[in-house]
Amino acid sequence: MTETTVSASAAALAIATQISALAVPLLRSQQPMHHEVRALDGAWFDVLPLPAVAAPTVTLINGTTFERVPVDDPAVSGPRTRSYENLHVHVPWIRRAAVCMERVVGRRVACAAYASLAGDTSLGRHYDDWDGVIVQVQGQKRWRIWADPLAAPHEIVTRPGDLLVLRRGVEHEVSTPQASFHLAFAITSHSSQAGMSPLPG
Repeated sequence: MTETTVSASAAALAIATQISALAVPLLRSQQPMHHEVRALDGAWFDVLPLPAVAAPTVTLINGTTFERVPVDDPAVSGPRTRSYENLHVHVPWIRRAAVCMERVVGRRVACAAYASLAGDTSLGRHYDDWDGVIVQVQGQKRWRIWADPLAAPHEIVTRPGDLLVLRRGVEHEVSTPQASFHLAFAITSHSSQAGMSPLPG
């Protein structure tokens, strides 16, 4: 076993453990949002495969327009946010993190990655139908979050290693001050108890 393999395995375990240890109590607390600065060691991601490489297709997002194309389509290089879906299926270390959360919360966990260039457009103000755990891997993302829909939004910037928990139904708007890559773990309302997946090795 090479030193790189050992390091990658250790990093995968550390990420999975830390995400679950931080995110699960926050999800149970019923707080509408929480931003944990430098929750993860950014160096852990340096020894792991880039998640986007493993996804067979990519969804291009331009405002409210979505277009799913193969990863080798020329349009992927254009100035639009790229969403790589089902990484909990295609990427072992992400699968490990998803399964760790599934085992604690008892709900299915999916993961997508979002890659944006500086200034890329987003969906505008919206909410999601799942509890979200955001992990910033590279660059920065600016978030405006309406924890109270009748009050002014909270404004935060996520940087590498930051973790952001957003409860389902919480409105938010995202912009990209500099090129960004983040993971979004979606904790669904579906039970994970039937057919529980094994932890990847």
